[in-house]
Amino acid sequence: MFVWEREGLPAATNSIGARFFEARGIAVSADGVIAAGREAAVAYSLLGRSQVNPERGTLEAMAYLASLGITVVSDMGVNAAPEGQRPAERSWHSGHVDVYRAYDPLLALWRAGRLTVRVRLNFLDTPDGPAHDAERLKYQFPNFGNDMLKTLCMGEFITPDPAKYADSALAVARRGGWCHEQHVMGLADIRKFVGVWEGVNAEASLAGRHWRLGHVFGIDGDALSRLRALDAGVTVATMLYAQANPLPGPSREIPYRTIVNSGVPVGAVSDGPNYMPVDPWIHISLIVTGKDSQGRQVVKPGETLDRMQALRLYTANQAWFMDDDRLGSITQGAFGDIVVLDRDYLTVPEEQIRAIRADLTIVGGQVAYDGAATRQF
Repeated sequence: MFVWEREGLPAATNSIGARFFEARGIAVSADGVIAAGREAAVAYSLLGRSQVNPERGTLEAMAYLASLGITVVSDMGVNAAPEGQRPAERSWHSGHVDVYRAYDPLLALWRAGRLTVRVRLNFLDTPDGPAHDAERLKYQFPNFGNDMLKTLCMGEFITPDPAKYADSALAVARRGGWCHEQHVMGLADIRKFVGVWEGVNAEASLAGRHWRLGHVFGIDGDALSRLRALDAGVTVATMLYAQANPLPGPSREIPYRTIVNSGVPVGAVSDGPNYMPVDPWIHISLIVTGKDSQGRQVVKPGETLDRMQALRLYTANQAWFMDDDRLGSITQGAFGDIVVLDRDYLTVPEEQIRAIRADLTIVGGQVAYDGAATRQF
């Protein structure tokens, strides 16, 4: 047994785990604690490298997602390196996988027709740098695959060299059909990238290209207006839901209602599960109530959304971000992926929203999760 909330915090293990880790040079205290920082990260890396059946692990991950009512995953790409080239202490950030082989289990399950959740794949920059990325644009192509597994965007990073970002963005824009997602961390980042995109747009129109900024916070009306003029969107993630310390000020706030009212395409995401829970109901709870995991009001008054608005961020609005109108709604011509919840989201007390689970999840006409069957065991 190995329990780790996220990077930067201690981990815990049982007696069998202690013997496993201590034999490999990881210190474990008498009560099973592995120290925060390098020790916990290296322990996680050892477990990742010792996994003997990655296809089974992939199926289990999809089963968990389906139990939450998730039917589509947007994978931001593998933030890793060739085998052995990333420090073990960075393992919490996919350091235990080989960037060139990481998707082998997923592809094997896809070819065998065993995927139970739809996956859309992004392409990050690679360890080989901008020259390799420029070549990759020539042989990878957008929206390739089928309804269960398909390529999507370049990003959420497209070059490891910030000085080359403008050139890389223009290359993506000129390569017809690619959307682009860019990771941002606050208003300064947002303004910087919007400025670059405006320059790119002058040479290669971004209209209809579904470019988006990822997990924005601290955004203002000016940036939203400029994004709308570019026909670009934003995603929001409740990145501060589990924040251990008081919020560091308005620059970290997410003005949900302001963003929705701006007319910019907006969808909600979880961010990476090494940072935040993948469970959408935890995030929806914060968007509706404005309260974090400790019950503190972390969303400014007037910036929360009603329940239907919050739900749309995870359903109907995602069609724009996935560039596929068949996703996110039960309408003629859509996929009809259906989730039956274990309680009425629209009427349960607010404090119960975070506990919602699926009783039944259907993807592509197939049962991906059956809560009733699961509860029999």
